[in-house]
Amino acid sequence: MIKIKGKIAKNNRMYIAKEIREAIGKKKVEMIGVGKVIVMYPNGEEKEDVIKSVDMALKALELEAKTK
Repeated sequence: MIKIKGKIAKNNRMYIAKEIREAIGKKKVEMIGVGKVIVMYPNGEEKEDVIKSVDMALKALELEAKTK
């Protein structure tokens, strides 16, 4: 899992860290935004694979929340 802090610049743009770009690959991406969360994944990726990844990230976030 990759966890990187970032910020949105004054021009409303956000730098995507090299580690994330490498994980996604040099592909076009799709994004889904819900509430305060955005899921970004390679265009055409199998949805089941995306769901598995989101589930793993959610479990890591839940664990982090329990330890604080």
